[in-house]
Amino acid sequence: MKINMIGQRNLLGYGTFFANLCDQMKRLSFLSTLVTEYSIYGDSQTAEKLVADSSPKDINIWFSGFLDPKLFKTKGRNVVLAMFEHDKLATNYVKRLSFADLVWAPSAWAKNVLVTHGLPATKIAVVPGGVDSEIYHPHCRQWLETQTPGKFRFLMLGKFEERKGYKQLLDAFVKAFGKNPKVELLIKGDYYIDMERKAALLLDFVKSYNAPNIRLLTGAGSPEDLFVIYNMADAFVFPSRGEGWGLPLIEAMATGLPTIATNHSGQTEFLSQLGGLFMPVAHKLVPIDDPEFKQLVESNNGDWGHWAEADVDDLAEKMQNLMKNHQLWRRNAHLASQVLRTSFSWANSAHIMVESLLNSGLLPHVRFNTPHRITMN
Repeated sequence: MKINMIGQRNLLGYGTFFANLCDQMKRLSFLSTLVTEYSIYGDSQTAEKLVADSSPKDINIWFSGFLDPKLFKTKGRNVVLAMFEHDKLATNYVKRLSFADLVWAPSAWAKNVLVTHGLPATKIAVVPGGVDSEIYHPHCRQWLETQTPGKFRFLMLGKFEERKGYKQLLDAFVKAFGKNPKVELLIKGDYYIDMERKAALLLDFVKSYNAPNIRLLTGAGSPEDLFVIYNMADAFVFPSRGEGWGLPLIEAMATGLPTIATNHSGQTEFLSQLGGLFMPVAHKLVPIDDPEFKQLVESNNGDWGHWAEADVDDLAEKMQNLMKNHQLWRRNAHLASQVLRTSFSWANSAHIMVESLLNSGLLPHVRFNTPHRITMN
């Protein structure tokens, strides 16, 4: 029997889940010997090897929202991680999930969406994501942020797309602070598909506000580079309309960065543990009407459901409040960091994942007869 971890390591949500959970599984005593990693997407030879090497006793864990029917020939029992940012799923997507013996949702919100689309609750387990607490921690915050005295800096980090709520963010920032040179908004909105075109669009978008205190940070960076960027700021603002998990948000908060965020969709899994330690921005649910999202995500008859839209007036007020009461929110942010780094490590995620496999009966319990003989029931 093998545990086949099937996905691709990259900077996106699925890729980050895949990389971290593979690494954690490879650290677990005995179970690590069962783990085989397959990076199959865009690699037909590896996909063919997966199908050929699989056996009926294997557990296949799929880290992808786009399952290739050809790979259904893979033998064994199947687990699928389902991540999405909206509340109306296409029938074909749900059908692809239904082939699995077990579906993992990264949040209770996502599990509820799946249940409303007809998947049995008994077939779905919540396996939350995590944050790398060795990289994203608050211990350097004080001396890093004092390198730029005299300015208060808000930060937004996330792909430049409608889903991230950039228009609401810039409208609120200009409403709250105008062109005040002592208050800056830093934006890192790199989009790693069609990079040059998206970068030009982002630059034009920012220029349209004629606000010299809005600055762009560009370029691919390592996690350590992101850590420094988070520590360049005094506060994090994340008015996202919808998230599968919300990696930039949990990373920023793990560094002890005071935060304003939309409390909706996937990030509710960890935000729900932080009552009073961050500022939730008021929002309303609106129909999804974004051509870019519609091009990438399938639907039923043009219905993608709803996502959140941050209230501009409330967001502007929250930003002013946070800056005015910064010391209070710094203390709250430090407490939030402790909760996130303790409760949502990738190691915890891996343990929850294994418990789910055991509880579902997909992973047999190990029985040690003697120090030199191991059998599996």
